[in-house]
Amino acid sequence: MKNEFYSILFHPKAEEEFLEAVAWYETQFAGLGERFAKQLDTALKRISSQPLLYQQKLGKRREVLLQKFPYLIVFKIKARSKQIHVLAVFHTSRQPSKKARK
Repeated sequence: MKNEFYSILFHPKAEEEFLEAVAWYETQFAGLGERFAKQLDTALKRISSQPLLYQQKLGKRREVLLQKFPYLIVFKIKARSKQIHVLAVFHTSRQPSKKARK
C-alpha cells in the first residue's frame, strides 16, 4: 500500500510562533535556531506521513512533542483535502489554554 502524504498548512499565528522561536534560539547560541527548525521539520514529516498515529486531544486536535526542545505542534487533520492544519507551535511552559486555536 502506497503511503500518501498530507500537505501542511500553518495558521498565521503558528507560523509567527515558529519564527519567533527560531529567532530566540538563534540569539541563545549560533545554529540552535536552525536545529530547532530541523526538529520541527522532522516532526512535520512524520505527521504528514502518519497523522493518525497521534492521539486526539482537545476535541479533534492532536499534539506532537518535539525531541530536545520544549515545544508542541498542535494540529488538526482535514482528511477529505489531505491537509494538516498546524494550529500552534506551543512552548510547553505557557498556559495550556493558549494552545486551543480554532
